[in-house]
Amino acid sequence: MKREKRIENGKVLQKLVANCKITGQGETVAADGGALVAKGILPEILSPNFSEGSLYSDCRIINVGEGKSGIRIPVALETTRSVTNIRGGYRAYVVKEGVAKTPSDGSFGVLDLALNKIAVVIPATDEIIQDAEALSAYMNDSAEEALKGVMDYSIVHGNGVMNAIKSSAATGFISLTDPLTWAELHNFFDAYYGGVNGKWYVSKVRFGQILDLYKTVAGGSILLTASEGKYYLFGYEMVVSDMMLDNDIMLADLTQYVIVQKEMTTAVNESLKFVEDEKYFRYVLRVNGGSIWQAPVTLADGSVVYPFVMLDTMENSSSSYSSQSSSSSSSSSSSSSSSSSSSSELYSESSSSSSSSSSSSSSQSESSSSSESSSS
Repeated sequence: MKREKRIENGKVLQKLVANCKITGQGETVAADGGALVAKGILPEILSPNFSEGSLYSDCRIINVGEGKSGIRIPVALETTRSVTNIRGGYRAYVVKEGVAKTPSDGSFGVLDLALNKIAVVIPATDEIIQDAEALSAYMNDSAEEALKGVMDYSIVHGNGVMNAIKSSAATGFISLTDPLTWAELHNFFDAYYGGVNGKWYVSKVRFGQILDLYKTVAGGSILLTASEGKYYLFGYEMVVSDMMLDNDIMLADLTQYVIVQKEMTTAVNESLKFVEDEKYFRYVLRVNGGSIWQAPVTLADGSVVYPFVMLDTMENSSSSYSSQSSSSSSSSSSSSSSSSSSSSELYSESSSSSSSSSSSSSSQSESSSSSESSSS
């Protein structure tokens, strides 16, 4: 049979099949058997993919062992940096044979971080736990995401959990106008100390403004580039974080922010609402964090640089507490940052006040000021 004839016969057969109706049992009509067929359910609960934990994961994280309620971290006290003054006073010399070497001393402080607590509690009935296979894993993932969301917010704004970057003495502040200009963004770049791990953390609104600026200013492609789905501004990756509010923008090296934590613990209470067949799942994380920089650093050329540079309006923005009222209030020493509660709190059910543990620095060394005489 010729090819053209086979195609023609095929089309006729398709029309006949399309006009045929089901005469027996089928799934289309409920009365014919459709009501007997159950729909499958995906063994996983899907959710929007937001970026909670994006700031947290960029920080330097230290896990605290059992029997410890915190940690004291020695840090360098470096306020000036030049070839004759490294890390608070260390200096190298060129010497000749038989010439005495001049000693030099560094300066040190202590970052004192006592652990604070954040928690998630989720009630669930026995029936939903038994019948919804995906719920247990979904609750665990959701609790972890909620905890990371609080930590992301606390890293920047502070809320009784960790020391806020906006309150750190090592944070620089830059003002921006409306409309935004490249020169103002360049001021962020100039104030940043230059660490290769730096990233821009911006709100979605601010990210859109930067893209609009790129489209309207000639030569913007030199400053704003894209590669493999990521945008780079002045060579540093841009991260759109839902924890950055309004027009917030920050250029920061979060490896210079240390987080101490204990492993998240989980527990189930089956007796609280036993007669209602309801369980309470509790997720607790003990954590604190702070900057390892105690102050900005003045370079040999007179430039003052910072590990964190943010929009000046973020310095005075109202921070949200993440604490619940308790019969006994806990307080720990704080010297570098403090958080104030506001009437509209993001991560709180109540407006109780609490003081956060924060970093304290104590200088206990002297820098060498002696210079070595040169010999010809």
